Amino acid sequence: MAADRSGTNIGMLVFGTEKTEWQSASGVVALFGVALAVLLVAIVQYSSNFELAVSMGRTRKGYLVSAFVANLAFALVFALAAYPLSWVSELMRRVLFPAMPLAGSSALASNYGLTVFHHMAWVIPMGALTAAVLGMVMGALCQRWGQYGFLVIWLGGIALSTLLGKVAELYAAGRTGVFTPLLDAVAAFFSAVLAWGTGGVVALWLAVLALLYLIGYMALRKAPVKGI
Repeated sequence: MAADRSGTNIGMLVFGTEKTEWQSASGVVALFGVALAVLLVAIVQYSSNFELAVSMGRTRKGYLVSAFVANLAFALVFALAAYPLSWVSELMRRVLFPAMPLAGSSALASNYGLTVFHHMAWVIPMGALTAAVLGMVMGALCQRWGQYGFLVIWLGGIALSTLLGKVAELYAAGRTGVFTPLLDAVAAFFSAVLAWGTGGVVALWLAVLALLYLIGYMALRKAPVKGI
C-alpha cells in the first residue's frame, strides 16, 4: 500500500496504472539523489584526490577543510533544486490528473517534497550536513583500506536497506516477530528524542555528526599517502 501511494505521475502515465490516491515523491527522491551524489563525490575526493593533493604539497588540514566546505555547499545548492521540482510534479498532477483524489488533506500535505520544504525546512541544511560528514567518513575508509573499505561501505548499505525493509514489513504486520522488543526500544528512543522538540532533535543530530566528523578528520589527518 505504501509503495502504491508513492507512485509518481510519470509512472501512472507510462504504465496506465489506475490509482485511488496520489502522492508525489519526486522532490524527496531528488533529495536522496543529491545525498547519493555527495557521497560518491566525497569518496573520490577523500581517497584519490586527497592523496594527489597532499603529494603535490597541499596540507592535509587545508584540503580536508576546503573539500568539506565544497561538499556542503554542493549538497545545499542542489538540495534546494528539489523545491521547484516538487512544484513541477504538483503541476503535472493538476494538468494530467485533475480528478485524482489527494492522498492528504491538501496538495501541500500530499506532496512529500513540499511538506518538507514548508513544514520541516530545517531538515534540508541538516541533511546536507549529514551527507557531507558521511561522505568524509566513507572517503576515509576508502583512503585507508582501499577496495576493502569500499566493500565495507557497499555491504553496509545493502544491510541497512535490507534492515529498513524488514522493519517496514514488521510494522505493516503489526510489529510481530522476534524483533518486536528491539523495535519497541527503538520506538521508545525516538519518541523520547522527539519529545525534546525540534531544538533537541537538532542538538542530538549535530552531536552525532560532530563525532563522525572528528573520526573522519583524524583518520585522514594521520593517513599515509603514497610517495610521501
